Amino acid sequence: MPFLEHSKPYPFYPRFFLFLSILLTAFTLIVYTHSQVRFQADKEKVLVQQELSLSAQKHYIHNAMQAVVRDATFVADMATFSHIDALYAKPSLTPSEQQTLRNFEQDVQAFSQRSGMYDQVRFIDADGREQLRVNYTDEHAYQVAKAKLQNKAGRYYVQEGLALIPGEVYISPLDLNIEHNEIELPHKPMIRIVVPIYNTMNLRVGIVVLNYLAQYMIDELRLFHRDDSIEYMLVNHNGQFLYHSHLPEYEFAFMFGHDGLTVDQVYPGISDTIYGKQDLQLDSEEGIYTISTIGAVDRINPYCFDGQHVTENTSTSWRLVSFVKNPSQHYFWLYVQSNTVILLFAAGLMVLLAYVAASYCRAKRNEEHNLYVMAHSDELTQLHNRLSFFKHGKAVLDEALKSRQPAGLLFIDLDDFKYINDTYGHQAGDQVLRHVATCMRKSFGEQALLCRLGGDEFAVIVAGECLAVDQLVTAFFTALRDPDWLHTMGIPVSASVGGALFPACGDNLDTLTHQADLAMYCTKRAGKGGFVWLTSPKDA
Repeated sequence: MPFLEHSKPYPFYPRFFLFLSILLTAFTLIVYTHSQVRFQADKEKVLVQQELSLSAQKHYIHNAMQAVVRDATFVADMATFSHIDALYAKPSLTPSEQQTLRNFEQDVQAFSQRSGMYDQVRFIDADGREQLRVNYTDEHAYQVAKAKLQNKAGRYYVQEGLALIPGEVYISPLDLNIEHNEIELPHKPMIRIVVPIYNTMNLRVGIVVLNYLAQYMIDELRLFHRDDSIEYMLVNHNGQFLYHSHLPEYEFAFMFGHDGLTVDQVYPGISDTIYGKQDLQLDSEEGIYTISTIGAVDRINPYCFDGQHVTENTSTSWRLVSFVKNPSQHYFWLYVQSNTVILLFAAGLMVLLAYVAASYCRAKRNEEHNLYVMAHSDELTQLHNRLSFFKHGKAVLDEALKSRQPAGLLFIDLDDFKYINDTYGHQAGDQVLRHVATCMRKSFGEQALLCRLGGDEFAVIVAGECLAVDQLVTAFFTALRDPDWLHTMGIPVSASVGGALFPACGDNLDTLTHQADLAMYCTKRAGKGGFVWLTSPKDA
């Protein structure tokens, strides 16, 4: 039986790595949980920010478009009050009428110069012919010569305008300007606002057309889009792109034969909601969509005012859309990367805590181990003491009985040990006791239960399928008479040994101990230095 195998020294590193793994696992769970809480908080922040951002953009577009409609009605009022239709219709004008017409044209030119956002301001008569056109190019407004004025009767916006009744305003769809049946270069996003002009007899005499340079509105929208990770877009009522912050090649693609390139094709996640009439936010697997309706909703048009009614609602029924990609699949690693220094410091603390905990447990266990050794071992020989012998001896015999293996108990008593102490001194006596313990380990092996009962008395319990007790005792006697020992110490050592077979001589430790003790005294009476082995109680 190994020496004190029930109290082995504490294994430091396995326990250290156990503590470290527990701490790091708990720490990882805490970090992951915190990252998810942060993720949800960031998501809520994005939802609020995008709602506010699109609300501000919507408010700007409404104000901008309403200002354009008001400008158109203002120019129409100027034409009405000046009776321009009658002046353009006369073949000849009086000096006063010439001055009135000249003042009107100068006022329109001044209006165009100061507003700076109308590509053209035109007065078109009831037959569709341009009577006045003020162009705005390179930040300069100028009146086009009479000879270059055109007949616009075939244009859709002129036809729509000439069908208006008093109080109505037509707003064309937002598209690219076309000149001579080709898309003008560079591209000019354009909205045409048409207001009818009626004379005092309530007869339609013409229309005022303002070509609004919508690029100004788009450029203003770009000022809201400072975060490159967020995609912003403006789409018409068909879902076609009018503006895209990240994919400008999608803008006005419908004018180049790509009618099917719509927002629900590019972003399938909002295909069921983009054409709704309500503002909403959608948290999908792809990311967060925020959709805000612009312009007319059903029959409600925000550009109507003071009895002016916009007739075409679909042309200004737009959608503002923002899209924020969902980082949930890699948010944890983004969180770790953004907090690397703090997390490394915390991980270092985990290692230190694991080391301290393992060191404390090792010190505690070693203290317990030392106390156990002190309580169960002989200090001089490092063999089992009497307490440990009777504690562990019962277990050895029970195991032998259970496995049906023979076992034996040997009692060893040193011969004339008192003489050695008296003659050579107690230090020499201690050396002799340690020598006996060494011989016991060498002869009986570490698997045997080796014990110093006290003084010069020792005990051994051996077990095994082939119990060669005679050979073991002979080896013990030979070891006691080791020449090196005699040469070094000069003290001859002799012992009397008695043994009893288990379970033949007793089926418990107390009985077996008594039988072995009797056998040892038989050896003493026979002349010392010998061995008596009992195989049954009656031999005693």
